[in-house]
Amino acid sequence: MELEGHKWVRVFRDLEEAREKLGDLKPRALRYRDQRVCLVRNGDKLRAFFDECPHSRVPLSRGYCTNKGEIVCYLHSYIYDLGTGSELENRTGELVFFPIKESEEGIFIGFPNPPDQST
Repeated sequence: MELEGHKWVRVFRDLEEAREKLGDLKPRALRYRDQRVCLVRNGDKLRAFFDECPHSRVPLSRGYCTNKGEIVCYLHSYIYDLGTGSELENRTGELVFFPIKESEEGIFIGFPNPPDQST
């Protein structure tokens, strides 16, 4: 599915499947082409972001989530808000989110279309 400059890739049939396959507040790594994604479910809300700590460049999917809706990097314990992407002490950059869309066809993550290479 392609919309608004994104390639939309289905990751779950529906929210029920997301609940079954993705533990609450359990980061999970996935890859689409050259994009590494960390996917987190917080209740019925899904967040997808580039699977790299803005501070140390290690995979955030190897960290853990708090019950406050934060993800903690395993290497230096930098904490990022899953709602805003901000690091709690503003010592580094923010998480880079991928859009998520829910429809009758499923739950999709939007990946940026590559630049047009035709000249």
